[in-house]
Amino acid sequence: MPQRSKPRQTIERRLRRVIARTERVASTVERDSMMSEPPITVSIAPADLAQASAVSQVARTLDAPEIIEYWKSSPYLLNFMRHYSLKRLLEDQIDAPSAVLRTAIQAARPAMLDHDAIDAYAPLDPANGRMRAIMDDIFGQHLEQNLWIPAAMPYYGEARAGRR
Repeated sequence: MPQRSKPRQTIERRLRRVIARTERVASTVERDSMMSEPPITVSIAPADLAQASAVSQVARTLDAPEIIEYWKSSPYLLNFMRHYSLKRLLEDQIDAPSAVLRTAIQAARPAMLDHDAIDAYAPLDPANGRMRAIMDDIFGQHLEQNLWIPAAMPYYGEARAGRR
């Protein structure tokens, strides 16, 4: 192992007093940082499938790549797909959309955010199985009541007096 320079050792010593390493990679045999992803139950509602179908029709009209993987991950795709090929293709057609594209977009309106509902602070449908599962996890445990989410793992090192 190479010898560390004196200035480097000084900097490291000073930083160790204020920076905590939380990766913990070397602490486990699996080198998995002692973290795990809890399984979540994802349900798909009929409205979710209608949304996927409508957005997929817009994509097919534009000869864009299939959207199913994106749809599984996020609601309101047409509102939030920045820099994706589907969004670029839509933007290219903005000045002169074909009648078929206009029909597909009109059919996809229920799959888009309702700006009037947002302005009225009305509840929005999660519109996605994974979003529903995340919301159930957070709101089901009342985590939204916390100012911050407490650390999941204790700090390194021995317990110090007066430290919790």
